[in-house]
Amino acid sequence: MQQSDPIAWTGLHPDICEYWTHARRHLPQNHAQTIGRAGPAPLNALPDPALWPGLAVWRHLIADLRWSRLAHYVAMLWLGAALHWRMIWADLGIESFARTLPALAGMMLAITLASMFASVRNDLADLRIDRISNTSRPLASARIAAGPALAASLLALLVAILIATTLGPTCVLVLIGISLLYELYSSPPWRLKRLPILAKLIIGLNSLLVAVAGYELAGGDLRTFPLDWALYLLIAIGLAANFIDLKDIEGDRADGIRTLPVWLGFANAVRLITVFTTMAYVWAAALLASVWLVPVTVILLCCHVRAIHHRPYSEAPVFRWYLLSQTSLVGALCLTALPFWR
Repeated sequence: MQQSDPIAWTGLHPDICEYWTHARRHLPQNHAQTIGRAGPAPLNALPDPALWPGLAVWRHLIADLRWSRLAHYVAMLWLGAALHWRMIWADLGIESFARTLPALAGMMLAITLASMFASVRNDLADLRIDRISNTSRPLASARIAAGPALAASLLALLVAILIATTLGPTCVLVLIGISLLYELYSSPPWRLKRLPILAKLIIGLNSLLVAVAGYELAGGDLRTFPLDWALYLLIAIGLAANFIDLKDIEGDRADGIRTLPVWLGFANAVRLITVFTTMAYVWAAALLASVWLVPVTVILLCCHVRAIHHRPYSEAPVFRWYLLSQTSLVGALCLTALPFWR
């Protein structure tokens, strides 16, 4: 295997060739320590792709995890569990509830490890975009090389699947399913993120899969998973997720990715995303069917929409309001199961 031919061992997008050249040119003098390889090396050398990833590689990959997106899937897992708890609230004892918590924690860990693989694959496919929109990411900034990053992330995915096997076949299938869907979403030759609207429905489908895992871990029968909530997760959450493309508009445009902001323009995309977000809140309120929760829904929606329209745009406040709304939804599911709410 030739060290100068990264495509031969990555099998990924041709842009990695450009990454390889960029990394050789810009690695710091102490790059051996940066990428986790001990010993001296010439300035223009990169580590052997077959080299086992060092601790520094793991540190960079953990720091690069999309924590806000990861929190979304944690919320979906708990939402699925709460859907089952809502159905059996009268018979839910503290012991059965406590037995569910370790299983949910295990699935949360498995999702975290699997997301490391998805992040690396996405970053390798989006090198050109990230050099414009996300320059601090370790692969785009050449702080780590593609080979060790892929090796570490693949190992993380395998450990995630092993953890899922201890939780049951449904969790294994869900973990593999969301990993494959993100591969279709991010990586060539499929790269479905190029398709406006449809691409984000993949996020909705992944949200549904994770919620199904939470539902089963809480003791539910998959055949009884409520269809109305399945449609909410697939459609409402999927469409509202288009806001994640707003911050990447310049990078996506440069790489020819026709996301909603690139397709419609930033201002029109914000208006349409506001409609999608409002639809998601109204849909959730209708499913909860509690007039007492309407004021909370309106307040969260107004704050969420205000964050979307704030200039200069920042994704972090939008994600904070979104995650707060999903956390509130999980709490509302449990609250509306109590007799005095019915």
